[in-house]
Amino acid sequence: MSKQKYTIDFLKEYCIEHNISYSKIVVDKWDGRSTIITGPCNTSLCSNTFTKVFRQLHIGCGPYCSSCTKMIQRDKTKKKNMETFGVENPMQSKEVREKGKIYMDVSKRYS
Repeated sequence: MSKQKYTIDFLKEYCIEHNISYSKIVVDKWDGRSTIITGPCNTSLCSNTFTKVFRQLHIGCGPYCSSCTKMIQRDKTKKKNMETFGVENPMQSKEVREKGKIYMDVSKRYS
């Protein structure tokens, strides 16, 4: 498997393919995956801008501002916890709490 080349052409193709608009790229200081890209947040009701390096845009969370990135991350975590534990927060699960109690009680840990 070859490494991805972070070129200006790849950026343009990636943005068209994923419907991303950007407002600023410092082309004269092109540094491949470390190039800083600024543009409008891709969340429909958000008017903030994102500032990310090209690699974050490609591999990371995508073209979202910091507050929307946190919101998306929270939603993904809640969804994963619902799939894994059946609750939004693992500490709401009786099994997880019981394991925590056993871990904290040194006398039961090694018996």
